[in-house]
Amino acid sequence: DRPDEEIDKLFPTKDSNLSTSNFSTLNQITQSYSAFNTVNWSNMTYDQLVDSVTKDYIIYAKKGGENMKIIDISNDLLTAEVYEGDPVPELKQVREISPDSYYNLSVLDACLHNGTHVDAPLHFIPDAEPVDKIPIEKFIGPCKVIEVSEGIITGRLVEEYFPRDCKRLLIKSKGKAFVHYTAAEVMAHFGYELIGTDGVSIETPDSDGSTHRALLNAEIAILEGLNLEEAKNGEYFLIAPPIKISGAEASFARAVLISDYIFWSSKN
Repeated sequence: DRPDEEIDKLFPTKDSNLSTSNFSTLNQITQSYSAFNTVNWSNMTYDQLVDSVTKDYIIYAKKGGENMKIIDISNDLLTAEVYEGDPVPELKQVREISPDSYYNLSVLDACLHNGTHVDAPLHFIPDAEPVDKIPIEKFIGPCKVIEVSEGIITGRLVEEYFPRDCKRLLIKSKGKAFVHYTAAEVMAHFGYELIGTDGVSIETPDSDGSTHRALLNAEIAILEGLNLEEAKNGEYFLIAPPIKISGAEASFARAVLISDYIFWSSKN
């Protein structure tokens, strides 16, 4: 129902591919004809076409014809650095395959803050939400990785150098950068929904928890204990939901970054 030139504005080239920088905008995602290869859209109106693709289909778009790259940014639970004073995790085998048993069975003895994990508001705020009540969408979606120097990240540094156009930010520093509570306040002002770090904690061991409280009071999810060695500065798709443990103040997470592929569904 609309002139061809208007459709061409939305879909500029038939062979165009999406880049990894196009995670956040639906209009950018719909700029590739490849998304419509399986859709019978020849008799659709313009609005039906857009509505059909954006609501009823998951769109896969590949960058440069390469295979999808998944970067595991989780640390091994049993070998990761342990926060001072926390218990060391231990895997105990209670049954093993033998003439008397046809299966293996193990028990894990660990702190919920061992390895790669999510801190819930309940960790630092009395009667606050436990980890199973955090909206899971905070842990799934476009994110940015930035590498910073070791030391304290202040509010001024965040104000001057940190991105403002993202919801999820992962801080890479070999575990040697820590977020000051003033930085947490600026992050809340920026509208961040998740902050991740490759340190065992988002703040220094001698802190009083003010950074955690500033982030968690602003409903910013905290993802700690990441392994960002293979992740370069740039944009990715993050998948890092915590294991569902009712009433817990934290939980383990298996965190991965995806690059070279974009996938999207706008189904409600």
